[in-house]
Amino acid sequence: MLLMSELYIARFVSLQDRLDEAEPLFQVLLAREEQIPQGRARARVHLFYGSHMVRRGLFPEAEQHLLSCIRRRFRTVQAESAR
Repeated sequence: MLLMSELYIARFVSLQDRLDEAEPLFQVLLAREEQIPQGRARARVHLFYGSHMVRRGLFPEAEQHLLSCIRRRFRTVQAESAR
């Protein structure tokens, strides 16, 4: 739960155009990605970080994180439908 709170703080800092301040917040989360539950929560990390990268104008990096989000979400949906 704490990690998700930190994720939303990083996102809202980024949305306020405080991009240099948000970057280390996201880096901490990405470094601790294994502690974040599989599925929606982990996909959300990449979705929010990809959006942050777009705001920074780093489009190739943003694309990689957004594609990662889609792949993770797709795997979650597949796993849920297999049950």
